[in-house]
Amino acid sequence: MDTDQGTGWTAAVWVAKNPNTSTFYVYDFYKRERAELAVHVAALKARGAWIPGVADAAALRVTEKDAEQLIALYRAAGIDIMLPDKSVEAGLYDTWSMLSAGRLKVFSSCGPWFDEYRIYRRDEKGFVVKANDHLMDATRYFVRSGIRRIKVKPVPRPTEAPKVFSAWS
Repeated sequence: MDTDQGTGWTAAVWVAKNPNTSTFYVYDFYKRERAELAVHVAALKARGAWIPGVADAAALRVTEKDAEQLIALYRAAGIDIMLPDKSVEAGLYDTWSMLSAGRLKVFSSCGPWFDEYRIYRRDEKGFVVKANDHLMDATRYFVRSGIRRIKVKPVPRPTEAPKVFSAWS
């Protein structure tokens, strides 16, 4: 997830792993400008409150503790989240390697992801152009930090009553 209050955007990608091929699939996304934390939490939980994630909250940093405090707010709201490894060049290399090898694929239904991918580029000095790249950042965070956090959906034990999820209404 990329939370960039400097531009007001929050973006996330959901990725599943095929355990037989070790191929990862971006199957869903979330991208929203200027919304309250509760709106983002509801969107994240709607895809599965059990799904762990990584999130960049550094854009909110006014003091050293701000990023951790935002992550703490998401955790308090029931989101399993941690700060990612934000290595840009290593992350770009790893992501490109996975895409090129067919180990990372994106569902065609993720149109905004492809919109960003098509314009993702470097400037004349070789720096990544930081414009409309939030889903790209979220994908890079997944590759650098989220792969090791993937888990299988928990199945309720037969002696437990099934848990019910209630979305915001």
